[in-house]
Amino acid sequence: MFAVNATNGNMLWAINLGRGYVSPAFKASMILANGNYAYVGIPSLGSVAKVSIATGKIVWETRLPDLGIPPTLPGGPRGAPVYYHGLLWVADGSHIYVLNPGSGKVITMYYVGGRFGIVDPVISGGTIFLINSYGWVIAIPLSQIYPDWNS
Repeated sequence: MFAVNATNGNMLWAINLGRGYVSPAFKASMILANGNYAYVGIPSLGSVAKVSIATGKIVWETRLPDLGIPPTLPGGPRGAPVYYHGLLWVADGSHIYVLNPGSGKVITMYYVGGRFGIVDPVISGGTIFLINSYGWVIAIPLSQIYPDWNS
């Protein structure tokens, strides 16, 4: 991962997010930038990381539990997390994860089924909207995924 000065194109920093298995169909989405941090999926490790935008320092890295290593499917997380009401929402494998953005701790995981590829969830009005690799269009109330949800 690297950062570039948007004014002059000079590289600000570059980091290695780790080495892992190259998953089939290796590709991923854009990162999520929120405040002074970027949240990025690492498909070859099945992890999500929080990185300081100023320095490139990895603040935390969390391995998502339902992903096989080495990946037998296209790996994940390949879609960007969504920051909503102080939580990170990640669609990956066949689950939706809710993470604490400060610590990276998995708060809950919710089994949906199918398989999520490069999916950037959309959240509106207390509902998460997703698509998966099987062509499903899915709308799930956040309170169903995370029973302690409080809009």
